[in-house]
Amino acid sequence: MNSFRFNGTEHSLKLKLSEFMSDAEIQKFISNIEKIVEFLDDDEYVEKHFSFPKSQPGFMQFLIPNTNYNINIKALSLTTLALLFDIHITSGFMSALLAITGFNSHSIVLLNEIEGEKCIVIEALRNKRIINKEIFSNSNSECVNNHLNCRHNKEGMCHVKTENIEGILDILCDKNVFTKTGSVYRYNYNLNPYKKITYFVFKFNGTN
Repeated sequence: MNSFRFNGTEHSLKLKLSEFMSDAEIQKFISNIEKIVEFLDDDEYVEKHFSFPKSQPGFMQFLIPNTNYNINIKALSLTTLALLFDIHITSGFMSALLAITGFNSHSIVLLNEIEGEKCIVIEALRNKRIINKEIFSNSNSECVNNHLNCRHNKEGMCHVKTENIEGILDILCDKNVFTKTGSVYRYNYNLNPYKKITYFVFKFNGTN
């Protein structure tokens, strides 16, 4: 599966997602679906619209609208979104994805959430995959990813120092997650999806 394509009702979407997500993860995906748009490439899309079933004149106000989705997301983008929204997808799906896209087990990168690596990657995705060590300069020391288990988060405030951020970015460069050019770090996923240095990160829920 090189991309996830879907056009239909929310109920049908849940059935489709159940092939590689649990019920809880499906709900998380649907709840965040409108937030996904800003992270997609130009040739990807997520559209949501409502429709009413056919009815007799005068009964429209009593009908519950159907929620419909039109989705086209690259499979590798889906793994990135799973990281971003902390959605667990099955190992079976990921194994199939690796085989189809020509990646092997060495393409899997483990992010250290406690040390702030996962947070840095999320912020890169929010900033068109290009960041520098000043990425949190406008956050007023507030944590921007409170859902993460990060040692730099102290009661909702981020205590990471600029030199710590640079160190984390350099470690991620060593893992080939980023490429450094001058003071700028570029997330490798979007550089060239056909090069073997392209890496992506995801989580397994331990099921097939």
